[in-house]
Amino acid sequence: MSDVSAIAVTVEPGLPLSLVIGMKYAKHLARKYKKPIIPIHHMEAHALIARMVHDISFPFLTLLISGGHCLLAVAQDVNEFKLLGQSLDSAPGEVFDKAARRLKLRNIPELSQMSGGQAIETAASKATNHNIFKFPLPLAETKDCNFSFNGFKSTALYHILKKEREHNIEGDQVIPEVNDLCLAMLMGVTRHLLHRTQRAMEFCDYDAEELHHCAWVNWCKYGDIVREVPGINLVHVYDPEVIEDVFRQKEKYPARRSHIAMLHYRLSKPNVYNTGGLLSTNGPDWWRIRSAFQKNFSSPQNAKQYVDITDNIAYNLVQIIKTNKITHNEDFLDYLNRFFLDVIGAIAFDKNFDSFSESEQHPDSCSSKIIKAAFGSNSGIMKLDKGILWRFCKTPLYRQLEKSQEYLEKISTEILLNKIQFYKKDDSTDRSLLASFVKLSNIDLKDIVGVMVDILMAAIDTTSYTTSFALYNLAQNKTCQEKLYNEVLTLLPSTDSKITADVLAKAVYLRSCVKESLRLNPVSIGVGRVLQNDVILKGYLVPKGTVIVTQNMIASRLPQYLKDPSEFKPERWIRNSPEYEHIHPFLSLPFGFGSRACIARHLAEQNISITLMRLIKEFHIKWMGGKLGVKTYLINKPDQPISLQFTTRSS
Repeated sequence: MSDVSAIAVTVEPGLPLSLVIGMKYAKHLARKYKKPIIPIHHMEAHALIARMVHDISFPFLTLLISGGHCLLAVAQDVNEFKLLGQSLDSAPGEVFDKAARRLKLRNIPELSQMSGGQAIETAASKATNHNIFKFPLPLAETKDCNFSFNGFKSTALYHILKKEREHNIEGDQVIPEVNDLCLAMLMGVTRHLLHRTQRAMEFCDYDAEELHHCAWVNWCKYGDIVREVPGINLVHVYDPEVIEDVFRQKEKYPARRSHIAMLHYRLSKPNVYNTGGLLSTNGPDWWRIRSAFQKNFSSPQNAKQYVDITDNIAYNLVQIIKTNKITHNEDFLDYLNRFFLDVIGAIAFDKNFDSFSESEQHPDSCSSKIIKAAFGSNSGIMKLDKGILWRFCKTPLYRQLEKSQEYLEKISTEILLNKIQFYKKDDSTDRSLLASFVKLSNIDLKDIVGVMVDILMAAIDTTSYTTSFALYNLAQNKTCQEKLYNEVLTLLPSTDSKITADVLAKAVYLRSCVKESLRLNPVSIGVGRVLQNDVILKGYLVPKGTVIVTQNMIASRLPQYLKDPSEFKPERWIRNSPEYEHIHPFLSLPFGFGSRACIARHLAEQNISITLMRLIKEFHIKWMGGKLGVKTYLINKPDQPISLQFTTRSS
């Protein structure tokens, strides 16, 4: 047992007695050899065994066939599987057993000790003409990946009865064409397995980190409205008119299906959280939190009071770039993560994380661990939403989410308790969001902790990635970069000019650059909604409970909706520009729409705009990497390091 790291034991599915015996023996081995026990799904274990003897990398498609099961699944990771299809009735082994009994194969001496499947296969090897028997292909026109095998039983019985009548067979006699019938049945089942597997292979041109590519392929194949099967009832929509229809539905509490594992985690800690928070909660609980916090978050006027805070920190970032002489060999995303942590710390919590200090740049520092925890939360949420094993045991990905959330809630609780301890009701110097939170009458401390954790999760990664894409787009389009520089120079003419709310209001080209970058590289691929009523979309009746995904990222790159959709053209958003376009208002929705839209949209756009102004004012920015793509986690992340060359502009 020296080369065994752990003992895996089946927890489901299986016969109850067998499962109990297996668990008891696994516990015995674990105690005897001091090994950890890993509970595992029976069929997942079968899928993973292939990797013990072959060099198979994730993800891979697996077809599992047995006496009791038949299924197709994608193994994304050791603990992450996506079920594509399964038998709607019997399993192939069961069908072969019943057919073998009806064929009376046990009466053939050489087959008498074999199982049904083995006996049919052996008999089939002696066939001379399988074409005399026809077995229809089940589910031939069905576009999902499910199986059906009962038809093979009934077709086999039809052929057996027909031949028994032809040959006047009675008792234990076997029909003369038994070998040919066995081969025809075996080939029919094999053909069905191959047909459904081929369907799965087409379906599985799929990568959880390249959902935009999958969405593009689906649009090319199926058009503006696509239903995804199997699994949950999921419909993708691409047409902005249809997207508008989805968002115009009269729903008191717009619902979404996401952050399910995070909701499970938070509800398991009622001493810390009242709900799953703004991101994962639905219904009246969601509206209670949203309505209480949104005035401080959502108001453009409220966001303006933080312009000077962000500008001061952005000015410091410029000095850091100059002092450290940052080169393109460094990933500038690391700098942006620390910068936006400092920004949100000051605005939201009146907290100076000082993340660029020497001590805070250590991997074990508070700042480094917050950034890691934010990514650890966001990167695992979507994968966990698609998985099921974490619901039965704590998988590694769930433990990553749990660990990340625990650290963010620890930091949030410490900041909150410190704020309460030193809180002064009439302190006008504290403009932080947290200072306004503690004044809310219908909100308690557990609600505040939940929102603080949500802020740390959303405010670092989202703004860092969005700013990275904006810098890339400007660096790749020198004419646009110089136009922006000229506007910034007009608005900030001297070295000590400050960015104010009035300056931002006049920065027309800057706003169009941000909008255009968000069109090409939005925060996420689209927006999810759970329909609360039956809806007609493009002539299709879409039932209540269906999850709708609006594919805005793909739609925003389609030529039927705007000119030169792949080009970065900020002028298309400027009304008095010759290149202005009348773009459908529901084509690009980087922050969502309606009461469920991003609660901190104005603050996020403001912080990104200030950052771009400061960087463009001081530097020529050149992109030094390859073509920048995205990895689709919960939010869109650059798929390579942000490799930028900063050259100080001459005065």
